[in-house]
Amino acid sequence: MIRTDHPRLSAAVVSLGVGLLLLAITPRVGFLEEADRRWFGLLSGKGDAVVGKGSVDDPRRTEELMRPTELAPAGILFLDEDPDEYFEAVPPVPTDVAVVLSRLKELDAESVGFSYPLFWEEPDTLAIEAMRATMDRLPGVVLGFQLINGTSAEPVAAPFQLCSIPYTAVVGDRSRLPVVNSLPGDFPEFGGRQTLAGFTVLASETQEKERAYLLARWDDRVVFALPVASEIARLGVKLDEVVVEPGKELRLGPDGPRIPIDFRGRIDLPDEQPEMQKTPATAMISRDLPEGFGASETPVYLTDERLGVSKFERQWNELLPAIDAVVRGAPRRVGLAEVPRPGPVAEMIALLAVTLAGCWLLSGRDVVRRLVKAGVFCVVVALGLTLVIRLASVAPMPLAFQMVPVTALLMVLLMVDRGGVDVVRAKSSEPETAKPEPPRRKPRKKRRKR
Repeated sequence: MIRTDHPRLSAAVVSLGVGLLLLAITPRVGFLEEADRRWFGLLSGKGDAVVGKGSVDDPRRTEELMRPTELAPAGILFLDEDPDEYFEAVPPVPTDVAVVLSRLKELDAESVGFSYPLFWEEPDTLAIEAMRATMDRLPGVVLGFQLINGTSAEPVAAPFQLCSIPYTAVVGDRSRLPVVNSLPGDFPEFGGRQTLAGFTVLASETQEKERAYLLARWDDRVVFALPVASEIARLGVKLDEVVVEPGKELRLGPDGPRIPIDFRGRIDLPDEQPEMQKTPATAMISRDLPEGFGASETPVYLTDERLGVSKFERQWNELLPAIDAVVRGAPRRVGLAEVPRPGPVAEMIALLAVTLAGCWLLSGRDVVRRLVKAGVFCVVVALGLTLVIRLASVAPMPLAFQMVPVTALLMVLLMVDRGGVDVVRAKSSEPETAKPEPPRRKPRKKRRKR
């Protein structure tokens, strides 16, 4: 029988082993890496603005986020009654749409969004083809559609397929996103081969002045609101770089806007109406445009603001500048600072020092006192890691160092209460000797009665 009468030494060995194991496997195990990254973000003061797995090949990097100092106003081309008959009809026919898009291309516009659906009962086929070809020559044309959750589901429309992400790619709880399954109306125009789409009004959801939806689920895809799709087109963001995390943020690429959203994919809108450049759509024909209209750093939206449009479309047109301002005015990454891991020798020495200090402090048989000292020591370790990360700009694995005092405490609690640890080898164990039975007393004889 081998008997260990030094519980603190055993606790030191076990806690050091746990620390070394975490140093080795944390970057390779998903949930451990995420826990370590969150703890590192808390200690460094960067929160979730941390990337990298923390390994030697992929060290931690902290992001510097900043809101745009100046936000150029969006350009609004609105349709109104056309008494001078600049257009052949209102809303414009395909030939007029092609002319408007050609003029916007001359202004170097990079994103053009239609907040009303393009639809003609009997369009000219050649005019339609010419309009689609013009759409494909612009960097980003985005068509806006109302979406509904009707009784009969339809496949995801082609331009929405081009500007959407898989539903399974959503991070976290995605069950509360609004659900849609079709477009209202028959045979709307879907544009050219590169034309994208975003939704305007979600007819199955209540439209509010304080909040607006940016996301919706359509079958196995997650589609975006028109301003989001326009920003994706303007920035040239790859869709596999778009990150959606309900209750946290919508991220348009590594360096794009980080838009805060709630668990239903909504944003809070500002109380004040943002600045915008608003001009009649007929100004594209008369060339009477404000200075700087359609510049590359701003999107252009075409809206239908005639008296005959529905109440929901009118409300959407009023909210469009505010939604666009929130999307484009969200914080962006402006810098990336690498925080490397210390050398392996330095890590092992530091881990050994934390282990020995922890086991020495956790001595004694008073359970309450050990718990208090363990809590204080955990705080001391966290403060030490904070100073190392922020002042020395190195990133030790905080999870490994923080688990050392916790493991040591558990071991000391178990071992001290038992008074030692017995390790028995099966081959060399001796059979238990039988205890001798106590001698039996003779029964007393009963006396006879006289």
